[in-house]
Amino acid sequence: MARRVADGVETGDGPLDVVAKWNVMVGAINANFAEIYPLRAAATLDFASIAAGSAAELTVTVTGASAGKPAIASPAAGIEAGLVWSAWVSAADTVRIRVANVTAAAIDPASRAWSVVAFP
Repeated sequence: MARRVADGVETGDGPLDVVAKWNVMVGAINANFAEIYPLRAAATLDFASIAAGSAAELTVTVTGASAGKPAIASPAAGIEAGLVWSAWVSAADTVRIRVANVTAAAIDPASRAWSVVAFP
């Protein structure tokens, strides 16, 4: 059974079917939206100490992710103050997470679980 989200409630398992209350006009584009679903992965990442004003990068394997497609990464717990992050699909099956230190002092981030969502 496919997962289904309707009125904010998720049921089932498998690929996600989203029931939305929108009217969509596509015009000349012939797309099968049922084939576009998010891919998910989780990993524990331990970034080394990040110097002031610099960044560090680690990767997570997300099977099926396509280079150039969007990705979202989120730490499972709050991250140290002064750190910001971004994520993108850098190569097939690979999401790269960059954590930047925007402070004037080095920060050694704690090892923590990350959740990643990417698209095929």
